[in-house]
Amino acid sequence: MRFAHTNLVATNWKKRAHFYQRVFDCTPVPPERELAGEWLDRATGLSKANLRGIYIVKIKNGKKRMTYEEQASDKTVLQN
Repeated sequence: MRFAHTNLVATNWKKRAHFYQRVFDCTPVPPERELAGEWLDRATGLSKANLRGIYIVKIKNGKKRMTYEEQASDKTVLQN
């Protein structure tokens, strides 16, 4: 088994994506996206959820090794 995908949500997704590009030599995969809809409300448990962001990938020896999904949300989710 190997690590393949992580979805990160932050208040400033562009800043975090830039960090991963600079420090870990990741590559952005356009286009930037904005996600919303009933399916996202059900998945997050929020009403009128909205996520904006982009995929970034780590390429090693010409192969995609890891995918990060950097997103920002206008909603805050607290877990106990």
